[in-house]
Amino acid sequence: MRKEIDLVELIRVIFNYKWVIIGVTAIVVFVTALASFVWINPVYSVRATVSVNNGLAAGKPLQETDVYFSEMLTPTVYMEYIKSPQVIEEAIQKSGREHYNISQVQSNLIVENPQNTNLINITLRGSNPSDVKELLDAILWASKDLLLKEMKDRVKADNTKLMMQVELQKEELQQLLTDYYHKANKWNLPLPFLLDSLVSDNNQYVLNFDSEYLGHQNDIPETDLIALGKLINEIKTSANVYRECLSRQQQLNLFLETLNIDNKIVTLSKPVEPTSQDSPDPLLNIIVALIIGVASGVGLVFLWHYWRKKFKG
Repeated sequence: MRKEIDLVELIRVIFNYKWVIIGVTAIVVFVTALASFVWINPVYSVRATVSVNNGLAAGKPLQETDVYFSEMLTPTVYMEYIKSPQVIEEAIQKSGREHYNISQVQSNLIVENPQNTNLINITLRGSNPSDVKELLDAILWASKDLLLKEMKDRVKADNTKLMMQVELQKEELQQLLTDYYHKANKWNLPLPFLLDSLVSDNNQYVLNFDSEYLGHQNDIPETDLIALGKLINEIKTSANVYRECLSRQQQLNLFLETLNIDNKIVTLSKPVEPTSQDSPDPLLNIIVALIIGVASGVGLVFLWHYWRKKFKG
């Protein structure tokens, strides 16, 4: 035979033990409020949005210096800089928040790149609203500063290689000219212009005699004529290579002097010190605690009532 619970009896039990329910609820609410306001540290969030645009149009031919922007100024690369230990360490020192460590800041730093955009959303969380704001400001500054520094270092390294190449090419050209001087003196041939003229853009008057000219020099043996023609061609080729290397090196020098990324990395939304905490939410926690407290109190009362009936009944 199925036993049915009398609704009136349930109401009577709840009414008789109402103070137990109220007491349990009060304890749960009190503990929750104490935890929300005292025990649990508040968490504040500071957000910033940065646009990373290297300024290169799709399909447009790249200039030699554009490779630095195309390889180093991308959202993916910038995200790595933001999270790098070097940037965070520099930001901690610049903001004067030395009581934070790198891993502590990294674990609270969230960096996101919305799909198919050049925007970077950066969120930093912490228990002190002033600290997180100053830290995020410093992180934005340090990331741009480190990126610019490493770009300049890379350009300087490439420029140094080009300078060495220019010097080697110049030495090669000078050696070729020396060889020609010796042969020209031997056969009373015209001497070329100075090296500065030879490697200038306007070189139409330099070594402007060719194999036909040499062919009229009947007193020069054929083997020497062939060697002279080959030497002249080598000089012209070497001069062209020298001019090209020198032009690239001068271009890199100018690029290095004017290199700036302020218009490439732009902070669209700057960090603002938060006025309200993200968590804990005391009001929500108290409402949940109130519901749990009432449910726990009612459950405890019914359990107590059932136990008494069973063992006294």
